[in-house]
Amino acid sequence: MKERNRPILRIATAMTGEDYDMLSQDTPSSRKKVIGLAAAMTIPVMVWFLSGFMLAYNVLDKGLAVSLITATACALLVFLMEKLVVMSKGGVWMGVFRVCVGLVVAMLGSLAIDEVVFDEDIDHAVERLRSEQGIEASATASEDFKRLNGYGELEQRIKTAEERYEAAYEDVIGEANGTKGTLKRGVGDITRFKDKKALDRKSELDGLLRERDRLDATRTKYAESEKTKAMTEFTEKGLLTRIKALAGLIRTDGMMAFTYFLFTCLMLFVEFMVIIFKATWPKTNYERRLEMIEKIGERRMEVLMADQSPLYDPAYSGGEMREVRRITSKSGSLLS
Repeated sequence: MKERNRPILRIATAMTGEDYDMLSQDTPSSRKKVIGLAAAMTIPVMVWFLSGFMLAYNVLDKGLAVSLITATACALLVFLMEKLVVMSKGGVWMGVFRVCVGLVVAMLGSLAIDEVVFDEDIDHAVERLRSEQGIEASATASEDFKRLNGYGELEQRIKTAEERYEAAYEDVIGEANGTKGTLKRGVGDITRFKDKKALDRKSELDGLLRERDRLDATRTKYAESEKTKAMTEFTEKGLLTRIKALAGLIRTDGMMAFTYFLFTCLMLFVEFMVIIFKATWPKTNYERRLEMIEKIGERRMEVLMADQSPLYDPAYSGGEMREVRRITSKSGSLLS
């Protein structure tokens, strides 16, 4: 193997957990497969490092140090997962586990990329969420204020006072035009008495209306205060908030949903790249050698555990017999 390729192979074997000394003496196809798997492992690691950094630094407004730590942690986690996949022999359960993990990681990765790519669109959606939260807080505060201050009872009293005033007013009109009461047309003592009674009803109604106006002013001020508080406490840079805003865009915007689908497919391809290459790449001479070594080791263990094994010979493990074997194993005659 050429000297200039040795550093690449050393890095590839360190990433995939293969034996460098054995692989360096093997066929070019064997080395090419290991280097290819290492390159395939690098792609999702780089994607997660960049997306993790951009998400923390540009979207969530974290500092440079925190963003680098976040990106490094994401890349390291993905690297370890990919290395476990490369080192494993596969199997049904490993395949099912890898598919499930790949789906979850792909969806999370798609979210991270969308948060970075559609930063401005999500900012507008977050602002709408902020306004909606303020309106909701205001409405909730208004309803709570009404409940705590007996608005239902006050409204019923106002309704009753209005009905009593309207009835008294109609009674005055009827008394004056001779259609009600004494049936005498004109303004007499009875009409003036009923008019005074109607004025009392009106005064009672006005008092209740002023009380409601006073409570309405207090309620409005309280609702506005709660709205301002809710909008101030709203975390625009919160990850869950931005994910919620993104989900709202996906539900309402067909192009956004299509773009999210494309990014999800891209992340699925990136996440399954290693397992696809490992499953479809033809078996190399290096892998056949490893299988042969495993089979030889297995056969040796079977021989040692068999009934004719030297381990079952009492003389083999006895002290005197071991000394004789040591002496006879030396060069020369026993009589010399």
